[in-house]
Amino acid sequence: MNSKYKNVFFVAICVSLLAMSSFVFPVAAQEYGPKASNLIIHIYLNPDAENQDIDSGLIDINDWPLSKEWVDRWALNPDITMRSYIDIGQYEIDINHQRWPTGCEEHKYFDETCPRCLAAREFRKAVSHLVDKDRIVSEVLKGFGFTMDLPVPPFQSPYLTDLEGLGLIYEYSPAMALSTLNAAGFDDWDTDGTLEWKHPDTQVVEELPELVFYIRMDDPNRKAAGEMLAAELKNIGLKTKAVVTERTVCYKQVMVLYDFHLYTGGWSLDVTPDAYYDLYSNETYYGPDVGWSQNYNGFCNNEFYDYAKVAKFPTSIEEAKAAAKEAGRVYAENVGAIQMYSVAGVKAYKSDWEGVVNNAGFGIDDNIWTWLTMYNPADDTIDYSFKSDIEQLNRISSEWLWDDLAEDRIYDGMMDYNPFNLDLTEYFLAESHELGTWNNPATGQVATEINFTLRSDPQPLFHDGDPVTPEDVKFSLEFALACGPGVCFYYPSVQNIHSVDIIDGKIRVRMGLFSIWAPQWVGDLPILKQDLWGNIKDSTGKTWTDPGFDFQAVRTYDPMVDDADEDGTEDLKQDGTGAWIFVDYELGTYISYVANDNYYISQAEVDDALERMFHGEGDVDYDTAVGIKDIGLLLRAFLTTNATGGTPGAWGAWNPAADLDADDEVTLKDLTTAGKNFGRESG
Repeated sequence: MNSKYKNVFFVAICVSLLAMSSFVFPVAAQEYGPKASNLIIHIYLNPDAENQDIDSGLIDINDWPLSKEWVDRWALNPDITMRSYIDIGQYEIDINHQRWPTGCEEHKYFDETCPRCLAAREFRKAVSHLVDKDRIVSEVLKGFGFTMDLPVPPFQSPYLTDLEGLGLIYEYSPAMALSTLNAAGFDDWDTDGTLEWKHPDTQVVEELPELVFYIRMDDPNRKAAGEMLAAELKNIGLKTKAVVTERTVCYKQVMVLYDFHLYTGGWSLDVTPDAYYDLYSNETYYGPDVGWSQNYNGFCNNEFYDYAKVAKFPTSIEEAKAAAKEAGRVYAENVGAIQMYSVAGVKAYKSDWEGVVNNAGFGIDDNIWTWLTMYNPADDTIDYSFKSDIEQLNRISSEWLWDDLAEDRIYDGMMDYNPFNLDLTEYFLAESHELGTWNNPATGQVATEINFTLRSDPQPLFHDGDPVTPEDVKFSLEFALACGPGVCFYYPSVQNIHSVDIIDGKIRVRMGLFSIWAPQWVGDLPILKQDLWGNIKDSTGKTWTDPGFDFQAVRTYDPMVDDADEDGTEDLKQDGTGAWIFVDYELGTYISYVANDNYYISQAEVDDALERMFHGEGDVDYDTAVGIKDIGLLLRAFLTTNATGGTPGAWGAWNPAADLDADDEVTLKDLTTAGKNFGRESG
């Protein structure tokens, strides 16, 4: 890696440089809102079907990483542009820790003194030895992925535990799996060809239940990986019922009823290392009484929880790293789940469209920016494809990726992420925020305080034309908190909110604890229209502020057809502040939107922001790519300051465009930034 950059720097010295060019953006007729006029999401049953329609020119941009076959097919096709990214996500084998023999039904929390808890832990280790991750990446993903051992994607590598150094890598080995089972009392004690378990104290032999393994059929990669594991389980004598079925069936059986042992799961993760807490901690398993948990695995381990909580509520990056690494150790020792792989994704769009933004970690479609700037002067409608249908467009309770992608077009938060470095720096509904602390009298400790100021010029509007007020922001946070676990999908982001108040027009959010991640939790949450969501009624006619209100009414609320404010219009056509307004949905067919011409951010502001952000990644000459010219311009201005003077671009002269980190000098840090991003394009 270092030698490559050295070679790039050497070549750059020998290259004569052209004058700086400017960032070029497509221009649309309207000043505010998206540059396209219409958006239609076409719904498919599998990724090959949608890719065939990209190939035939019916679809403009896709949602799902391409298989190697499609990448090879389009490699030399000038009509289709492909962009790669390293996914911030995971695909895993989920394990039910609350059901024997993958877990212990006698204790919610892992108990070191319980023989069944200890045996179940060894059982999970044995299953880990049956997952051939290298084969999955090479044969199923065809090299377009990375093996994973923890819920820490490549982007979060500073938080990764050295499992190899700790001897906690469960290499693929059926022999090791069987020996691990035998040592824990699992053996074919009655010689019937299947395994039983002998209690170490009573010596009583008991039959093992059939393992119920739900395998997603809508994702070819997970289907293949699941079927491989099911075959391995049967081969070593474990009775296994592999249920290959649609995600809706999996959802009910796995996440609502907890009626499973194993499941081919997958999660989009975040830029902060709080997945340990949000997906696997004691506080996010709400079962068995509450019918939806983010920790539907039921992994409840007190030692792990202590570290996961510090990783979620750290006072510094270093504290977060240390806690995450310890959490990873305990997680691996107890096999919270079996992480399989993260995708090295490639997505595609038609080359006659401009303005597509390739968001780090998420790709060309899973970001707010593409849908603001994507434009084709010969086509006013973006045809976008989903490989799966939505389940619901209920912003509080939606939990599926496609629900989220569809809703993200409708709803904005106060802030959003820089698409190139994933820092939470960009303002949307808010025009500014102030980060501070306060003393929480309930704990006697310092906690986080954030003060947001909403935009006022122009004032953001909901899709029915009503202005967004601080009261709507306050409501959105308090309502999500009140909905609680099992109803609000993003409850872990709001559960630590202590209070929300409006002080001199600002929204003051006080957390119960201190965490350096608090702005990420609150800043990009969707802002809901109080007049709609606040009028949802349960079966007795109560609303959310009434004592005894049944919050399941929020979960079953369908804004696409319901009219909570009783004004004669479906609520989803009025709700949200985003760049696209919902028009219609037809089951299994399409979702349609129209551009929000009353959007509060101008196209010029969006263009300027993208230019500024990508420039900071090393694009010195503003040509939407980091290349040889950028390295050369940096070398010409190397070790100069704003006091040096001279003609920008000349050797030894100050060039403000080369000062990527805006510290008034061009240093090795600027050069390193460009070297790290060499070859990267903004779209």
